[in-house]
Amino acid sequence: MGPARTEIKRVADDLRTKLQAHAERLPAFAANKDNIQTATTTLIETRLSNPEDADDLIKTFTTSIKVLTSQDQHTRAEALRIAESRILAIETSLMQQGRL
Repeated sequence: MGPARTEIKRVADDLRTKLQAHAERLPAFAANKDNIQTATTTLIETRLSNPEDADDLIKTFTTSIKVLTSQDQHTRAEALRIAESRILAIETSLMQQGRL
C-alpha cells in the first residue's frame, strides 16, 4: 500500500495546509485548528485493510470537516470534494490491484 499511503498523506497534508490558511484569514475559524489537526492526522494514520475501512475513513473525515465551526461553504465544499474524490480513487486503485 506504499503509493496509496503516500497519496493519502499528500491529500491530508494539502487539506491541512489549506484549512490552516483559512483559519489565518478568518479568526473565527481558528478555533478549529485542533480539530483540523486531529482529522487530518486520522486520515494519514488509518490503515486500510478492506473496503469498509475505506468507507468508514471517508465518512469519519467528512463528518469531521462538516462540523468545523465558522467555515464558509466554498472552503467546506472544496475540502470535502478533494478528500472524497482522492480517497475513492485510491480505494478503487487498491481494489483493482487486489490489495483491498
